[in-house]
Amino acid sequence: ITFTPSAEGTRPGALTIPSNAADSPLQANLSGAGVIRAVTLDDVAFGDQELGGGREQSLQVFNAGSTSLSIDNIAIRNTSNGAFTISDDPCSGKTLAVGEWCTLGIRFTPTATGAIRDTLEVSSNAPDSPHTADLSGAGVNRAVTLDGVAFGDQELGSGSDKNLQISNAGSTSLTIDNIAIRNTSNGAFTVFDDPCSGKTLAVGEWCTLGIRFTPTAAGPIRDTLEVSSNAPDSPHTADLSGNGVEADEPSPEPTLQQPAEPIPALGPLTLWLASLGAGLLGLLGMRRR
Repeated sequence: ITFTPSAEGTRPGALTIPSNAADSPLQANLSGAGVIRAVTLDDVAFGDQELGGGREQSLQVFNAGSTSLSIDNIAIRNTSNGAFTISDDPCSGKTLAVGEWCTLGIRFTPTATGAIRDTLEVSSNAPDSPHTADLSGAGVNRAVTLDGVAFGDQELGSGSDKNLQISNAGSTSLTIDNIAIRNTSNGAFTVFDDPCSGKTLAVGEWCTLGIRFTPTAAGPIRDTLEVSSNAPDSPHTADLSGNGVEADEPSPEPTLQQPAEPIPALGPLTLWLASLGAGLLGLLGMRRR
């Protein structure tokens, strides 16, 4: 005798056997109940996840049938090379009453960039076992490149400007939250132009900061620029360096040197002798002619 209910609930029946017996026909009562064993479980989408990191989400296994449901085993098919794992399983071997559920823990730890998919399988005593749920996520790599800036010598009291480029060297968009200088240099380095804070850079895109060096003391000066972003190794840093030098003093203007002792004035006798000598030289010159 086979019982194949077409609807939920108790179904009565009877078996009749005619014979040549005095109490023919013989009759046996039959009964059975149509039940529904049904499992509901939703797909799990993890979204973007940094390489080397992991994220967990919950997945509910729910008995949506009209009778108890026995869960035999739960497994991941592992087409994702281990990117999805079951971190917590209180469901395997459990019997769920009607309307009851249990919660699995699923972990996503990508080892490669790009879209990753897998399938969770739940085996039970329901007729359509195993039941499946799609698992999906994407491995991404957020990376920032920025070089240090060396200003060299700079006179005290004056300033010089240089550019610093922030580049998105990862595999997905990069959001820059904030940019600041640690200020171990007592204000010698400043950011005078910042189009980067609050900006989202596409893969391969960059933005350019303006950095100013205005030393207030002589000697080598160093500081650090910090860039905070949504990359896992944030903040990113760049070294800033320069050297404060004293300004060259101007050369003094030339001045006339005064004689150490004054020249003595010429007296009347000295003037008469000089005049006499000039006259004699004149007479001698006339005679020679």
